Amino acid sequence: AFDVVAAKEFLNQHLKRKYYLHCREWPYKDVQPRIYAEAYLCDLEQLAGLRDYKFFTFNGEPKLMYIASGRNYAAKEKTVVYADFYDMEFNHVDLCIDHDNAPVPPEKPENFEQMIACARKLAEGTKHLRVDFYEAGGRLYSGELTFFHCGGLQKFKTEEWDRRMGDWIDLQ
Repeated sequence: AFDVVAAKEFLNQHLKRKYYLHCREWPYKDVQPRIYAEAYLCDLEQLAGLRDYKFFTFNGEPKLMYIASGRNYAAKEKTVVYADFYDMEFNHVDLCIDHDNAPVPPEKPENFEQMIACARKLAEGTKHLRVDFYEAGGRLYSGELTFFHCGGLQKFKTEEWDRRMGDWIDLQ
């Protein structure tokens, strides 16, 4: 069922995209676009797609995580994505972005403590870094590392959370 022609067209379009121009994320300015393939991750326990665990670190310390769930890249129709925020004790936090909370809150990831430790290690020496993970078959996989959550343009609801996260950054 894989459409090779459509896949090549899709990839060629991405090779032409200038990522720096989209949100002015300076680390991408002189990066030559490349396509690479990695092993397909799936978890039969999560039939609606893998959950994306995104840790927001400040001065090397993980402070907040959100779980993006409901993504199903294999689905033919558009899927609903949910975002649930948690503190580092896995308490649900009343914070929203442009996605609703899941109707049933996601359970704590099996490798939660390992995710925290890895996020801390990967973010060491940075003022702010978002560190993403996936969990499949009981194993932990790294996802994206970014200095710019959603290009640095996404608003957090409420203004209190915008302020709190800004206060977590030590600019000294």
